[in-house]
Amino acid sequence: MNFQDFISKEQSLLIAPAGYGKTHTLVECLTYTPDNERQLILTHTHAGIASIKEKIKHFDIPTNKYHIETITGFAQKYTLAYYCKNDIPAQEDTKEYYPFIIEQTTHLLSAEPVKRTIRYSYQGLFVDEYQDCTLIQHQMIMALAHILPTHILGD
Repeated sequence: MNFQDFISKEQSLLIAPAGYGKTHTLVECLTYTPDNERQLILTHTHAGIASIKEKIKHFDIPTNKYHIETITGFAQKYTLAYYCKNDIPAQEDTKEYYPFIIEQTTHLLSAEPVKRTIRYSYQGLFVDEYQDCTLIQHQMIMALAHILPTHILGD
């Protein structure tokens, strides 16, 4: 695979079965991003974050080139920072809380101040384990894809 070609596209997609090196590919792609550009990496679980960080360690990639979060953690940060109403469900009510914050973040991603914040903070987006995205997570990622070059990896 040509890693430089994969990341040079405004949007790219890699589909491969489990165990075929998608996470390795994501980390290898980071080595091809410019030193002055920070990439946002989203995944689903803290175990996924740990796996990506472990692979990044082997490539000796500087921490200023990336930021890793769970999809829900990213959404929570933006909803809590920008959402102005008092109707956020209790965090303990996970069936209501997480879909709510993802939906609100999706709406917030159309606001110019939020877009500018994201463009200032990151120059690209990688999403690992995309096959595990729910429909509302997919909608949020598509909103982000209108802001940042987006590279998706999944089964």
